Amino acid sequence: MRIKEIKIANKAFKNLDVSLENNTSGVMAFIGNNGSGKSNLLEAISAIFKHLYDKKEKDIPFNFSLTYIIGSSKDIVKITKKGSSVTTEINSQSKSDPYNYLPKQIVAIYSGEEDRLWKKYYLPTYQEYIAKIGVETYNNMPKMLYINKFYWHISLLCLLLNQFNNLEDTFCSEILGVENTNSIKFSFNKANYKSYKDSIVKQFISKIDKKQEYTLEELRTIIEQEGYTLIDVYKFFYIAFTPADQKMLQDIVIKYNNENLEIEDFSEGEKKMILIKAALEFAAQEDSLFILDEPDAHIHLSNKMQIKKVLEEYEQNRQVIITTHSPTLTDCLENESIYMLDRGKLISAEKQKVLESISGEFWNRFQQNTFISSKSPIILLVEGKLDKIHINNAYRALKEEYPNLNFDIFCLNSETKIQPFLSGLYESDFETDKLYIGLFDREKKLLDNLKNPKNYQPVEGKNFFRIIENNNKKNTNYFVTVLPEIEGKKCDCSIEMMYEYLRWEEAYQRAVKNTLGKTQNKSISEYSEDVLQDAKNILSENSNSFEKGDFNNFRKLFDLIREIAQYAKTLKDNTITNEKPKNTESNTPKSVPQANVLPQNTIEKTKNTEPNTPKSVLRANVLPQNTIEVVLKTQSVDALAWYNTQSGEITLKKGSKLALEVVDSYKKQEKQRLKELKKIAEQTENNYILKEDKKCKSVSGAACFTLGRTANGWKEWVIKENNKILDVVRNTKKD
Repeated sequence: MRIKEIKIANKAFKNLDVSLENNTSGVMAFIGNNGSGKSNLLEAISAIFKHLYDKKEKDIPFNFSLTYIIGSSKDIVKITKKGSSVTTEINSQSKSDPYNYLPKQIVAIYSGEEDRLWKKYYLPTYQEYIAKIGVETYNNMPKMLYINKFYWHISLLCLLLNQFNNLEDTFCSEILGVENTNSIKFSFNKANYKSYKDSIVKQFISKIDKKQEYTLEELRTIIEQEGYTLIDVYKFFYIAFTPADQKMLQDIVIKYNNENLEIEDFSEGEKKMILIKAALEFAAQEDSLFILDEPDAHIHLSNKMQIKKVLEEYEQNRQVIITTHSPTLTDCLENESIYMLDRGKLISAEKQKVLESISGEFWNRFQQNTFISSKSPIILLVEGKLDKIHINNAYRALKEEYPNLNFDIFCLNSETKIQPFLSGLYESDFETDKLYIGLFDREKKLLDNLKNPKNYQPVEGKNFFRIIENNNKKNTNYFVTVLPEIEGKKCDCSIEMMYEYLRWEEAYQRAVKNTLGKTQNKSISEYSEDVLQDAKNILSENSNSFEKGDFNNFRKLFDLIREIAQYAKTLKDNTITNEKPKNTESNTPKSVPQANVLPQNTIEKTKNTEPNTPKSVLRANVLPQNTIEVVLKTQSVDALAWYNTQSGEITLKKGSKLALEVVDSYKKQEKQRLKELKKIAEQTENNYILKEDKKCKSVSGAACFTLGRTANGWKEWVIKENNKILDVVRNTKKD
C-alpha cells in the first residue's frame, strides 16, 4: 500500500494536512520539532483504521479524508468522514463500504519511549482479542497489532531459525553478533491449555511441549516435519504467549555464543532491531502498514544504517511510516522519502529547495527542517557547535536579565559560510519576518577585513554590519558582528575567551593531563592542537554547571544582539537617523518583544497604565495589599496573575491565555485539568481563555496548570513591575 493523502479536521491532531501525491516509496520518514505533528499523524492513522476494522467508522471522533493505493491492482481508496456521514470511493467510484480494501494489518512497534499510542489505540484491540481466545478459535493475530518488548525472545528465536534456513540472512550473526546458539529452553503452563479452544495453535504448542530444552536444529526439524512456516511459528508463539493470566507459553530462554548469554545481554538498541526485523519478516505480509515511532531510539550510530537496510528489504509491498529525531537516520534515507512537518502541515518543497541550495552540503535534511521550523524571531548563526553550547548555557544563567530575548542558534561549521548563507537568505526572501545575525570570533584578521568590507555595509557608530544591499531591495534583516571586546583581552578571542581566565586555565590543565603518555607518535604541533581541542571540549562540558558570575562577559553579547534588534526595527520603520535610537518601546521590533533597556541596577517605576498587558486580560486598577502582579508568556501562553506574598496563594486572572495541550509527562493531570477548564475557560484554536479568576495554592501549581506541563513557578512567573523572575521575592523573604 501507499498512503497518498491524509487530512484531519481536529485541533487535537494539529488539523493535519499531509499531501503525499508523489509518494512512491515504501518507507516514509517524518521529521520535525516537538509539536510539529509527527505523533499526531501516527495516532490519527491508528484511530481511523481501528474504527474501520471494527466497522465503527461513524464513531471516529473527527472529520477526515484519507487516500491510499492498495493491492496488486493498485486500487485508489478514498475514505471521507464529514459529520456522521462516511463515504468510500474506489477508483473514483462510490462504494457502500471500504472493508474489502483495508490494509491486511496495522503493525505498530514499541519505541521504548512513549506508550500513548499503545494505550489509546492498540490496547483496546488487544483486550478484545485475548477475551475471545477462550471462547473462539483464534489462528490469526489482531488486525491492530502492537509488538512490544515482551516479544523479544519470540522474535529472536524466529530470526535464528530463519538464518539457519537461509545463510544469506546474516542479521543475527553480523548485527547481533550471535555466532552459535547453544540451547532453547521453553517454559509451558499445561494448566492453561484448557483456556484455549482446540486450534492449530494449541496443536503446535502440544508438539513443542515434548521436552523443555532443544537445540536449534532439533526445533527446526520439528517445524519442517509438520510443514509449518516461520510465519506460522511466529504467529503461534505470539497467540500462545499473549493472554497475561492464561498463557500456554510462559517463557523462552535462548543461550548463545557458548557464554550463557541471553536476550537481556543485548543492548536496548539491539533488542529494538530484533523487534523491527522480526515484525517485518513474520508479523504481517503484503499490503500491511507499519508504524514506527522513533525506531532508532537507543540504537548505536553504527547500526542506524541497518534500520534502513531492514526497512528497504520489505518496502516493495508494505508501507512503513517512521518518525525520527535522528539526523543520522535521516541521512541514511533518500530525500524523496523524508517529509518535514511543522504544526501539522508539510513544509513546502519550494522552501526546502531554497534552503538546500543555500546550505549546500553542510546541513542535512534534519538540520534544514529545524531551521525552517524555528519560531524564534532572532536567528543567530555561529561558526562552531561549541559556540552554540556556550551561548545557550550563558543565556540560561542570565535569562532573568533578558527574559524576552528570544533567539535560536544554528551552527554553520565554518566562518567562511556565514556571509554566503546570509546573502543567500537575503536574495531569496526566505523569511522576511525574522532577524538573522552572523556571529564571528573576534580575530585581528577579520577585524581588519571589516574595515574595508566588500560584502558588508558598515553601520555608522555601531559595532555591527549589514549584508550589502543590491539595487532592488532593502536589507533590514541580515547582519553580522564579532564577539564584543572584553576588557583586558587584546588577543584574538574565540567564545572560550569570554570566560574568566581561571575557567579556561582549569580546562587546559585537565586537557594536558588527559594526554600524558599518549603523545609519543605525534609532533609538537599535533600535540598542541589535540590539547587545545580537548580543552575547548572540556570547557563546553563544564560550562553547563557554571555559576552566574562565570558568564559576566556574555552580557555584552546579549546587549549587542538586543541593540541589533532595535536598530533593525528602526530600519523597518524608515525612521533611522544619525541619532542613537531612543530607549522606548517603539524601538523594539514587533517580532522581538523585550523589556525596555534600563541602566544596570535600576527599577522602572510602575506607571498607572498597562502597555504590556494584552487586551484580553482584564484586571482591576488597584491591587490588594501584599499582592504582586506577575505574568507568564510563551509562544502559546499569555497569562496574568496576582501573587499574595503573605499567603503564598496565586490567582490566575480572567482573560489569561492557557496552553491548549499538555505534554506527555503531565498526562496524569490532564483529565482533572480539562474537567476544570471546561467550567472556567473558553476553548479557542490555540488556547484556553479564562472566563473567570482561578485561585491556586502555589506558584508552581499555577504555572503547571497554565503551561500544561511540570514547571517551577518561581522561575516561570515574571514580576510585571520589573521583569524579574518571582524567585527574587522568595529569596528576599529568606534574607
